Amino acid sequence: MSTEDKRHYWRTHIDNWQNSGKPQRQFCTDNQLSYSTFCYWRAKVSQAKADESKWLPITLAAPPMTAVILPGGVRIETSPQSLLEMLPGLIRLLKDMERC
Repeated sequence: MSTEDKRHYWRTHIDNWQNSGKPQRQFCTDNQLSYSTFCYWRAKVSQAKADESKWLPITLAAPPMTAVILPGGVRIETSPQSLLEMLPGLIRLLKDMERC
């Protein structure tokens, strides 16, 4: 049995124990489980749940976009950072086009 299978097996028993309302020892006796192993996995599962709850979900927003509209209706839409990187080349290109 893999570690993940064991975790699932014990998590199921721990959930059943919590829903049973019985003391841990009684639950283990009734279900033919080793009390010490049950306690080990209860602590391990509890720690895993605590670790999971430390992380909050986040939503990343799309980066802002900047649009440059050139003569003739050509539209370039990009992030501000990308625009700064491409602007010198774009200006050279436009100057070259003026000469033609």
